[in-house]
Amino acid sequence: MADKTASHVTVNEFHYFREQIYTCTGEDQIPSIYDQWADKFNEHCSSVGYVGPSNLASVASDIISDKSARILDAASGTGLVGEELKKLGFFCIDALDPSQGSLDQSKTLDAYTNYICDTLDEHRTQIQEDCCGDVWSLWDTFSCDCFVLPGAHSNYETRWLHHVYNEHKDTGGMAG
Repeated sequence: MADKTASHVTVNEFHYFREQIYTCTGEDQIPSIYDQWADKFNEHCSSVGYVGPSNLASVASDIISDKSARILDAASGTGLVGEELKKLGFFCIDALDPSQGSLDQSKTLDAYTNYICDTLDEHRTQIQEDCCGDVWSLWDTFSCDCFVLPGAHSNYETRWLHHVYNEHKDTGGMAG
């Protein structure tokens, strides 16, 4: 009985945080909500049977056969997609997320080369070093082979995909 109650609480917490994201009226508040959720996010996703990370990694693997391809996991959160990509043999994966708490949590999975606390929007996002030793800006010298945008939970995050697509629709694969 205790396991069922604990599971019910975890599912309720998942829905509580998801509702906070969906109803948030200030974009600047979203990283803070994810910071609060970061330490339990993976547990919560598991409790509701969330298979998005493994499905998205599989799609990315179908798009890109070169395991050394550079992949940017935009809205990487706690690293669930990066972990799945690593299981599939990819090793040049960068994490980008506006929640430092989520990025810190993702470091425990050791799936990424770089951890960038930033957003993909109109400003110039700089990634200092990639796994190949290059310095690049998403808007100037884009050199990613694939973007993945896992489980965007708000209009704020889905706008990232819109910006990336419009700027780089002819330069790389995208999965979302």
